[in-house]
Amino acid sequence: MNQDFLQHTRAEEGLPAPHGASGEWGRFEGDVVCRWDDDGRTMTVLEPFVYIDPRCLCWRVTAGTRIDGASIPRAFWSVIGGPYEIGFRSAAVVHGAACKDLIRPWRSVHRMFYEACRCSGVDAPKAKMMYYAVFHFGPRWHTEERSSLAAGIRHVDVIIRNDTPAPPTEVDVAKIVDYFVSHQVAAQDIPTLDVLDSGD
Repeated sequence: MNQDFLQHTRAEEGLPAPHGASGEWGRFEGDVVCRWDDDGRTMTVLEPFVYIDPRCLCWRVTAGTRIDGASIPRAFWSVIGGPYEIGFRSAAVVHGAACKDLIRPWRSVHRMFYEACRCSGVDAPKAKMMYYAVFHFGPRWHTEERSSLAAGIRHVDVIIRNDTPAPPTEVDVAKIVDYFVSHQVAAQDIPTLDVLDSGD
């Protein structure tokens, strides 16, 4: 399919307009406007889009960015109906772009996804479960700087290593979903929470 995909996310969800003062979960500026690419799997962002998080950090998605939803582990797509379902679309686009840019630490990027989900109106239990999914199974990277001296000039090379863990199994996903249905979980505890080794 190769057609324009115009998503005025906030209006469709019946949520307040994104402009103005930041709320508890920040705010979005602009609309997600994308076009499906010829491969039928990726989309190209046509207009700039910004999420400003609760700490007033700007997460920018530039025009021309290609996204494919892969920053959200595919095993969890069935839980939310896919990364571009209403409620998750804006957060998924910003998260996908940040996982391609690799500018900020992966832990911060995944935390941002949780906050962007809440900003989009996703309920707390589901947003926390998806935060767990991206934190424990989503993209990870490690950045190193290596310097060298040649002809009296110092050179610094930035090396990015992919540390993404193995994907979860269907059994893993079922256990994680059950855990978040039956437990109250604080967002700040998710980075250290090991549901698969919890014994519940």
